[in-house]
Amino acid sequence: MVRLEFINNLSRKSYKTEYLQEFSKKYHVDVDIINNLSLEVHKNDGLLNKSVEHYFYCGFNAVQEIISCNELYRFNKVPLNILDFPCGFGRVGRWIRAVFPESNIYGVDLLPKAINFCESQFNYNILQAHKNFSDYIITNTFDIIWCGSLFTHITESQAETLLKLLLKVLNRNGLLIFTCHGRHVYERLVNRTHFYNLSSEKISNLVDKFNSDDYAFAKYNQINNYGISLNSLDWILKKAPKSSNTRLVKFSEKGWAKHQDVYVFQKIV
Repeated sequence: MVRLEFINNLSRKSYKTEYLQEFSKKYHVDVDIINNLSLEVHKNDGLLNKSVEHYFYCGFNAVQEIISCNELYRFNKVPLNILDFPCGFGRVGRWIRAVFPESNIYGVDLLPKAINFCESQFNYNILQAHKNFSDYIITNTFDIIWCGSLFTHITESQAETLLKLLLKVLNRNGLLIFTCHGRHVYERLVNRTHFYNLSSEKISNLVDKFNSDDYAFAKYNQINNYGISLNSLDWILKKAPKSSNTRLVKFSEKGWAKHQDVYVFQKIV
């Protein structure tokens, strides 16, 4: 297994140095970021299953977006509070910590092992997680919120509730950066080049729904409301509450890892 092999290799100090040098050279990573970056991974991190390079590239590409947006829309002001929702085992979080070593980073995740790992490895502050987004009571406010690959797996009503929640806890001039499945994933499903763990029948139903609506969702199974979703830019614009005093400042198709669409909202008052 790729993950366990990588963990074993980390026991050799020379491997860490060589891997960081190779990755830095290929993706032109700033030396200060590389020097701050932790390569420690959890043995249960399911995102590190197939490719070590892709795992770290996804994290790096996410923080590139965060850096770019912070420079452009917050004039490169160092964020005091950052929220990683959900944080998982730190695929993106390790990069956020490397770039913003002095910031307070808060994490949310339903998996205790994941959030505890981020707390111990990346100095995260833990916020209580809930299965229902409507149950969250977040008293903190944030300069930057990263929400990667969560809207991509939830129902329309869940997505609407989550969007309202995250916009509500932005500081003035704060940025909400999140990802969704758009036309690229839709085309993959239509052409059956990727199945996203769905049966052909579920794919057909999902595609048909999206052809007639701005949001579509298909469950992986009957156990819970978790699966694959598709949404349009129009859906996001319609569902962002005006009362949040935010505006969409950036939309990038396939902006994250050449796969998921990236949306950036900024609180303006």
